[in-house]
Amino acid sequence: METLKVAIASTDGVNVNMHFGAATHFLIFEVKDNVAEFMEFRENPTTTIKEHTDRWIHALDLLKDCGAIFCSRIGDNPKSVLEEKGMKVIATENTLKDALKEFLTA
Repeated sequence: METLKVAIASTDGVNVNMHFGAATHFLIFEVKDNVAEFMEFRENPTTTIKEHTDRWIHALDLLKDCGAIFCSRIGDNPKSVLEEKGMKVIATENTLKDALKEFLTA
């Protein structure tokens, strides 16, 4: 199996509990051979938002090397853009552990 990076929007490192567009940071895991290992913490710096899309467009660039994004919610437009770029979008309010387990066994 190839190595895949996944990004998780979580405020506490336990639950998937941040909306994609409002996420201040993402936890990055590397998945290989059905094992997920924490790699890094990526900040999504607060930017002056002129347009509603400014926040999630920055996050899109920040996560361009990830193959999957886990968040509690996501708007239709950013979800479509992420999927067009080949990223899998998982909207869930599960724990990180359970969300990753479901992803790995799917």
